[in-house]
Amino acid sequence: MCSDLRSIGWSLLLGLLLPVMGLAQPVIRHELHVVLQPDQHVLQVTDSITLPAIPSPLHAEPWHFALHAGLSPVVLTPGVQLVRQPQEDTAGSQPPLEHYAVKLPAGMRTFMLRYQGNVHHPLPQQHPEDAWSVSDTAGMLAVEGVYLSAATYWYPRFGDALLTFTLDVQLPLAWDAISQGERTRHERADNVTYVRWESPEIQEDMYLVGGPFTTYGQSAGAMQAMVFLRTPDALLAKQYLDATAQYLHMYHTLLGPYPYKKFALVENVWESGYGMPSFTLLGSKVWPIISCRSSAEAPRHTDGPRCRNILTMWQPTARYRSSPFGPATVLPLQPSAMARR
Repeated sequence: MCSDLRSIGWSLLLGLLLPVMGLAQPVIRHELHVVLQPDQHVLQVTDSITLPAIPSPLHAEPWHFALHAGLSPVVLTPGVQLVRQPQEDTAGSQPPLEHYAVKLPAGMRTFMLRYQGNVHHPLPQQHPEDAWSVSDTAGMLAVEGVYLSAATYWYPRFGDALLTFTLDVQLPLAWDAISQGERTRHERADNVTYVRWESPEIQEDMYLVGGPFTTYGQSAGAMQAMVFLRTPDALLAKQYLDATAQYLHMYHTLLGPYPYKKFALVENVWESGYGMPSFTLLGSKVWPIISCRSSAEAPRHTDGPRCRNILTMWQPTARYRSSPFGPATVLPLQPSAMARR
């Protein structure tokens, strides 16, 4: 197995080193404070948005973004103008969207929005014969769990702009929240859980996953290995934490420093096999077959999904590089960890 993984690793490394450059994309900074009310399908958000520097005279042009319909954004920054755009014919689209133009005074790059509303798109019903199929949702915010992504438009999306973010989340006491990057706050007080995730790494998407998790963790060198289970199982978590640490070390040797502060395995409320930057979201039926144990301990067919998800964590760092043409240049590589498995 090790020889196979080394071949995969070197193939990926060669792909990352290809000097192929694409079009520059702006990078937008979000600093969000989010309150989740799963029993009401409601989120409340305050978002401090920092736009990239734009040379004159383009700074006078408005910026355009889309947001999930019904969230009613309000500008909290004096002098900033927010205008809802005429509604396009999007009958039947999921999720429903509203489009806005925002114009800032000259010299201003940061403004604050506040919005709130109902966001919930239930999963299609799975029949017994579909038990192993992967379902999807435009956005789930319910007592069963939370799954929000760029496809939900739960945060303002400025076209294809990339982003960095800090995400402060407030949610029910027995719940926890996961996103990309490093967890820098985790407190339980006043019948509420407070969590902060920080991602200075450039991203295409911003995920927010939540639910009634039991969390396990251990150090893996300079990184943190984490497991989030919907049903407590310390023995299972320990097995995955040990294997994750082993593979992080191996890929570090092959590919260089791991680009994130953690790698987390998260149990999903429905059957899925998603790989996101710095974590993977897996359905409960997938967990028994994703062992990364050596071939001496388990059949070869158990070596794949999670090892591949860990391996692809290296790819996003090669996709976004600074350039003289803009804050980030996108390299057209193969689908990265941000692609759903």
